[in-house]
Amino acid sequence: MSKINFNKEEFSFNVKKIQTLINENDNFFFYFSPDFDSVCCSLSLVLYLKRIKKNALIYFPLKKDKSYDFLLKIADYNRISIISDLDELKTELSSKEYVFVILDTPNKNLLPNFEVINTVFNSYKQKKSIEVDHHFGNDSEMIYPGSIPLFKYANSCCDIIADFFWECGTKLPSNVVDMNEYFPRNIVLTLLTGICSDTQLGKFCPIVDERNWLEILTDRLNQLTWKESDNFKTPSEIFDVITKKNKSKSIVIEKIMESGKIQNGLGLLIFPNVGKTDNLLPKEKLFCSYSLEDISDDLANLLPEKAGKVGIFAYFDGKKEKYMIKIRRSVAFHELDLRQLDALLIDLFGKDFCGGGGHSGAVSFRISHEIEAENFIDKINTLFFSVLEKYFSD
Repeated sequence: MSKINFNKEEFSFNVKKIQTLINENDNFFFYFSPDFDSVCCSLSLVLYLKRIKKNALIYFPLKKDKSYDFLLKIADYNRISIISDLDELKTELSSKEYVFVILDTPNKNLLPNFEVINTVFNSYKQKKSIEVDHHFGNDSEMIYPGSIPLFKYANSCCDIIADFFWECGTKLPSNVVDMNEYFPRNIVLTLLTGICSDTQLGKFCPIVDERNWLEILTDRLNQLTWKESDNFKTPSEIFDVITKKNKSKSIVIEKIMESGKIQNGLGLLIFPNVGKTDNLLPKEKLFCSYSLEDISDDLANLLPEKAGKVGIFAYFDGKKEKYMIKIRRSVAFHELDLRQLDALLIDLFGKDFCGGGGHSGAVSFRISHEIEAENFIDKINTLFFSVLEKYFSD
């Protein structure tokens, strides 16, 4: 079932349905394709559920990245259960029936260990689920037909959760939201982190006719933070942590960017054969302590800025076991909706195309690992020259 963007009335109606579901159930399982936005919107909702004495757990199977440390400390301080081991998760999910909460995930193929976890869900007598998402790409789908959804064009999934809290907290007739109840400090921090990550600190905000949650939550963080405190005071401080800015990383990224090519504002960078333990800089004879997965987002975001208009970054993702194509616009360039490029990719890769999508300024696509590396490189170069000729010719 494809996703439909909700209007305000539909959104408010489903917020009330979710509130009822929350009131009538005690156990909630948070399931998503892990990145900062999905982790943060999950954590913010779990913090809310903990405040109203509900039981919740989060599945986070990836290796613990240090940039997530402050979020995991928030979870630990609030005694939020985060499970990384699949067998442990199966045991817990089988012990009682959970409401599944799926966030920031376009389709079931991106959910880790879906077949195993779905078998447990299908064993439940009453299958209840909530889905929250802002992806409307060509392969985006409602994962469970019976879900109560909150689907909305938004700059991040955290924006949607903030809207959910706002709706929950609005009291008639004054329409005043109790900020202390729905936007305490840790919820503000988690929401801001997800928004900063998905919008690159507000650089990419294609949805402008909604509440500016980056601004609202920044003001709220200001109100909640002592000037003398060592805690985060600004979104910039949060962004520095989640992007792990440091000198050595900048050197690595700069060296890798030198291998790309740029023509008429379009950039191309290809890394098809790098394994999990391979040195990214063998030619320079400099050992790189970062994996390509550690810096893939940095490369995808910096390439269009260096090119001037659009960047195409293609590489093999060892975790997903897929070839990935990340296409981004520069901050200053708005003339091309990148979602139009999916037709080119479908035609180019045929049966090897595994789907993808995103926003007008940022899209990602997955290609089967079965395609030969040389064939992948050839097709990416074909994509580059096709886009160049169609959109960036002199």
